[in-house]
Formats: sequence, C-alpha cells, structure tokens
Amino acid sequence: MIPTKKTKLSFLAKFFELQTKMLWSTKQLDTHMYSSSPLEWPLLDKNIAYWIDTKTSSQIHLLGNIMIWYTGTTALILYILLNIFYVLRRRRLHFDLPENEWHRFRQVGDSFLVAYFIHYLPYFTMDRALFLHNYLPAFLFKILLLCYVFEHIDYLLRLHCYVNCKFTVKGTLHPQRI
Repeated sequence: MIPTKKTKLSFLAKFFELQTKMLWSTKQLDTHMYSSSPLEWPLLDKNIAYWIDTKTSSQIHLLGNIMIWYTGTTALILYILLNIFYVLRRRRLHFDLPENEWHRFRQVGDSFLVAYFIHYLPYFTMDRALFLHNYLPAFLFKILLLCYVFEHIDYLLRLHCYVNCKFTVKGTLHPQRI
C-alpha cells in the first residue's frame, strides 16, 4: 500500500486513496489504546491522542468541552421527557402550548432527535475499533437540539411571565416568534 517511489497524484486521487486506506485499515483493527464504545461517547469518557512526543511527553488530544458535552446530553434527555409530558397532557385534553408552538416543538425537535439517533445508533452494530471522532456527526445534532431546548425553555418562561406578571411594559414579555 505504501509507494516506494515519489508519486504525483491529483487532489481527488489523493482524497480517494486516503479514504480507501482509512476504510480498510480501521476494519482490520480489533482494539486500540484509544478506541471507545458508543456508550462512552455521550458523556465523554475517553479521548483520542492525536500526537505524543516521546522525548518531551508533549501530547495533543481530541477532548471536547465537558460543559457543552454534558449540557447537550442533559438537553437530549430533557427534550424526550418534555415530549412525553406534552403528549400525555394533550391526551388528557390539557393543552400547555398553543397549537402552532406545539407543531413547531415537534417538528424542529423531532428532526434534530431523529438525525442524532440516525448518526449515533448504527455504531452499536459495528464490531471494529471505534473512536470518539465517529460520534462527531451525531454530536452536531445534539448541539442543535441543545440550542432548541434552550429556546423552548425561554419561550416557556416568557409565556409564564406574560400570564402571571402584573407589572409589565406592554408587549415586552409576550412570547412571539420572529
């Protein structure tokens, strides 16, 4: 696989060569010092060392921001719980959200949640060495869901304050969408 002479490849040829080497070499790996299972990814239990200098012990690691990682996982669980809560309340004919906000909550949140699981769940079926970087596409949708949950909580607080606050300036706390 390693050429013995200097080669001159175009960008696309180099790109495809790199992709095929990565695809076939990771299939041959059973275990690795920095490999991890998909169960470790949502809580950032393991990192990846990209570079280690043997002389000075300097290291470069892929390690996410733990604050974002944990709040993202919390927001994922919170969205699922809110969704269950709203569905059960709607079955009892108690509508906590206006109809347009309910449809928006389900459409946007479910899109991010489904995309997260589409990018996360297939790794449970793979029996090869997996690394934290395999989780990054799913992590992107977890961040989007985190932002949406924050926006929804802001909407709920504004809705609550608009209904329950006596001294408000006209229109300042009304939970309207732009």
